[in-house]
Order: sequence, then C-alpha cells, then structure tokens
Amino acid sequence: MGLSPSSILGRTFALLALTGIISACGGPGATLNDMPGWMAEKPESELYLFGTGTAVSDGLQTALEKAETRARGDIASTVEVRFQGLTKDFQEEVDDEYLQQFTQAQKEVVSQFLRGTQARERTVIEEKGRYRAYVLMEMPIGQASAELMSKLRQNKELYSRFRSSEAFETLQEAIQEYEQAKADTTASPQ
Repeated sequence: MGLSPSSILGRTFALLALTGIISACGGPGATLNDMPGWMAEKPESELYLFGTGTAVSDGLQTALEKAETRARGDIASTVEVRFQGLTKDFQEEVDDEYLQQFTQAQKEVVSQFLRGTQARERTVIEEKGRYRAYVLMEMPIGQASAELMSKLRQNKELYSRFRSSEAFETLQEAIQEYEQAKADTTASPQ
C-alpha cells in the first residue's frame, strides 16, 4: 500500500510547518546554532589561559556578569590543575610548613590574576525574551607564574628550598616560555 503524491506532499508540508514552529519557539538547536565556536573549543596560547562561560538573564548586564564569573571559574580550575603539579613536586621535598607557605603564595597570586582577567570575546543573543551571554575570558599565565616566583623570592628560606626542587625548574620553564612567546608576538608584525 503506497502513499499518493498528495499524501506525501501533505506530510512534507506538515513536517516543515512543525519544524518552523519549533524553531520559532527557540528550540534547543537555536542556542547551539548561535553559540560562538570558542565556547566548544577554547583557543590555545602560550601567553594566556582561557575560560568560557554562559548565562541567561532578563537583564543584559546581569547575563554578562554571570557569564564572566563562570568563565573566571573555568580559568581557576585550569590554574589549579597546573599548579597542583608544582605543589606535588614541591611537597615531596619539603615539610608541611614550607608547603603551607607555598600554597598560600599560589592562592594569593591566582586570586590577584583572576581579578585582573579580561574578556576577549563577548556574544549576546536574545533567547525567548531573555539574554544569553557567552564570554571568553583570558588570564596571562606566564605573568602569573612570574608573579608567583616573585612572591616566593620574598621569603628567602622558602625560596631557597623551592629553588632546589624540581618544581622550581618547571615554573622557571613556564616563565621562559612566556617570555619567549611574548617576544615572538612583539617582534612579528600584526
């Protein structure tokens, strides 16, 4: 039992009408289609760590602020993972007192740099009468590493212990990579 051409045509129109209604109502695909590419795949850089965030609100400014907060949280998670390696390397070589001082210095530096993060990209779309904000925040990772090294130097005894650890070499390499990438970026014409 086959379908008549008018039956096929009627079903096709019904399907198209249903698709149009779903799209007009802002179905799940509408947000995905409008989402910036950097939300799904964050940029990579030797100079910066990136974090992404999205939020919905009735107010444009509130949506942006909430998205920025989420993006900073994303950066904080990444920094925490990076610094955990340093902490683990250093922990194997020192007692609890030095480790506690080292951890405190890390927290202070991360907190300072998270406050200084900047939005590199912002996209706002209207979604069902509300605002959806997408934000890409950046944090200068090499600069944060250099600041951590500077903070550790302030405590001569801690710095002496840290300098003899494997973690020192790792941090020093991160700073050198940052300085080289910064020099390369400055030297190349834009």
